[in-house]
Amino acid sequence: MSQYLMKVRDLLKQLDEWAIEKIPRSDNIQADALAGIVASLPIREAILLPIHVQTTPSIVESPIYSAIEESQGWTAP
Repeated sequence: MSQYLMKVRDLLKQLDEWAIEKIPRSDNIQADALAGIVASLPIREAILLPIHVQTTPSIVESPIYSAIEESQGWTAP
């Protein structure tokens, strides 16, 4: 943790200004899930964890079309 903190402080010195903002958990679900996965893994020198972000729904509903056919009876012009 201390190496990370030192790196962050060194990088922040290079910026003219910066801000820290709290992000609500509901807006940060993916990062929260990833943090939980990483925390459960044993520590090694390097861990490569492939991440796939699904951009489209896995279940796509087909549009419903409704057609009513009317027969022309003897009263139709």
